[in-house]
Amino acid sequence: MSDALQGKRIAIIATDGVEQVELETPRDAVMQAGATTQLLSIDTGEIQAVTGASICVCGRRHQLTPTPTSRGPAVEGVPRYMASLIPRRISQRLAG
Repeated sequence: MSDALQGKRIAIIATDGVEQVELETPRDAVMQAGATTQLLSIDTGEIQAVTGASICVCGRRHQLTPTPTSRGPAVEGVPRYMASLIPRRISQRLAG
C-alpha cells in the first residue's frame, strides 16, 4: 500500500444510477494510497449503483456519509476535502 495520500480526505460525489465500477475503482485506488473517502450525494441514506449498460437495479447499494449542511456562509465543522471524485456518468448528467 502506498502512503501518497495518507491523511487526506477525498469526497466522492454520486447519486442513484452511478456505474458501480466507476464508483468503486477510483475509491479503492485512493484508499490503497492511504486516503479516507466520504460518499456524498443530494440524497440521504444510501444510493443504488448499477452495472452494465442497461438500466437495472443490479449493483450494490452504498451508504452515504452524513454531513452538516448550510445555506449560509462557511460553517464550523463542515469537512474540507483534498479532492473530489465524480464518476463519469454523474459528471455527464451534470453537464447536461
